[in-house]
Amino acid sequence: MKKMMLALAVGWLVAGIPAMAATRHLDLAPGSITGITVLQRSSSVLEVACDVSALELAEVDLDGRTWYKPGITDGAETLQAGMPDLPSLSVAFMAGGAGVLSMTILEEQSQVLENTPVIPSRGNITRNIDPSSVPYTFGESYQRSTVWPEQMLALSSPYTFRDFQGQTLHIQPFRYDAAAQRLEVVTHLRIRLELDSTPSGPMPGSAIDQDFMAIYERRFANAGNLRYNYLPAIGSMIVVCPDEWLQTIAPFVEWKLRSGRPTSVVPLSETGSTPEAIRAWLMDHYGTDPFAYVVLVGDQAQLPSIIAVGGASDANYGFLSGTDTYPEAIVGRFSAETSEQLQTMVSRTIQYEEAPEAGASWYRRAIGVASAEGTGDDGEYDWEHMDNIRSTLLAGDHHDVAQIYDPAGSTTTDLVQELNLGCSLINYAGHGAYSRWESPMAGGTLPAHFSMTRVNQLLNSTQWPVVVSVACDNGKFMENTCFAETWLRASNNGTPTGAVAMYAATQLVGWSPPME
Repeated sequence: MKKMMLALAVGWLVAGIPAMAATRHLDLAPGSITGITVLQRSSSVLEVACDVSALELAEVDLDGRTWYKPGITDGAETLQAGMPDLPSLSVAFMAGGAGVLSMTILEEQSQVLENTPVIPSRGNITRNIDPSSVPYTFGESYQRSTVWPEQMLALSSPYTFRDFQGQTLHIQPFRYDAAAQRLEVVTHLRIRLELDSTPSGPMPGSAIDQDFMAIYERRFANAGNLRYNYLPAIGSMIVVCPDEWLQTIAPFVEWKLRSGRPTSVVPLSETGSTPEAIRAWLMDHYGTDPFAYVVLVGDQAQLPSIIAVGGASDANYGFLSGTDTYPEAIVGRFSAETSEQLQTMVSRTIQYEEAPEAGASWYRRAIGVASAEGTGDDGEYDWEHMDNIRSTLLAGDHHDVAQIYDPAGSTTTDLVQELNLGCSLINYAGHGAYSRWESPMAGGTLPAHFSMTRVNQLLNSTQWPVVVSVACDNGKFMENTCFAETWLRASNNGTPTGAVAMYAATQLVGWSPPME
């Protein structure tokens, strides 16, 4: 293994940066790009390079002493309370049989930063807690003269992700000596993984659901272009429905069949009405008909969710093979308590899919709603994270992305006006409850906060967005009518308004994990 090390003092590296700067930027390897790159791939070998071109050192004042929180582009926080708060990078890959047989570091280059005390992580803090109220604790690695982490490389156990077996390599490109206050940044690694050559998935030429195919190509570094080896197919759908609503759901099933997706409906009288019975039926049926989608019909009282750690999880109905938490099927729910509510959702969905408005400008409009709170992932405030999403959307197919941000003084009135203009996507980052978004904090001519009352007053008929909400409890449908359900049940004089779909949490969410 070739290994190079360069020792530098932080003060020299950041010459010219004001002493009061909140974050110090260090260019460690100009010309390279932070991230993981595939150098070689085959059925038996995966070779990757991991580079750290630059480092952000966020200053943290603790009892009058300056500590540092390192950050890198696309780095994930480890969230181990009491351990040094050092980011990591990960790469997932297809690997059959026993997965990785051996792992070797072929090249390593690093730089050492002296006088760089690294702050410990405060763990995974949920959004109902002010991060500044959580005290820092100094764990075992701060009490001994050893470097942390002990191993830079860690492999997950092999897992089954529908058609393919995968594995993930986690890389923490740092060595921190707390006693010496010395941080070694590994700026370059070249890693060779010897893989079990057993096929990780179906035989070439097999049919694979086209939506999952796209997911595999994004997820697995060694996937390549799967369309060269497999046939893109339209995966089938299973609709699980209370017996009394079979007639109401029938137009949805008929539309899916007309659109070319094999779809079948199964009544609860056949599956059973408990979560255990429903999941057992799905697992058994998946063995003979590997469906790609599951639609659950009804609220918690009609069709119960699976209770996982901390709250309800419909996604668990999609874990159909192995003991991992990678889905074999994508799960959604028409959360209705009455046939009238179900009819609203069904008619909205069919119209949205079957009769798009050719050339309508609202498809290229989006809205970002964000609080002034933070910081979370990558040291970003909610509004900063939302601005990054906005830049991505504007670089793509969207022409207009409205900014409804608390620091800018945006109001509930502003948000209602933007929604009634029509948009295809809404992203939210901030505090929430089962009944509302806390932001906007200012009301304008309406009360502050965006509540279920405001949703029910919308006039955006035929212009229904998809809503993605990073907030606590917005999807907590198990006990009361929640904020997400209101978006899907909304109507104005019998015409569906609100949203065509919403992704929201059934429990408290953390400051960092949902943002990555």
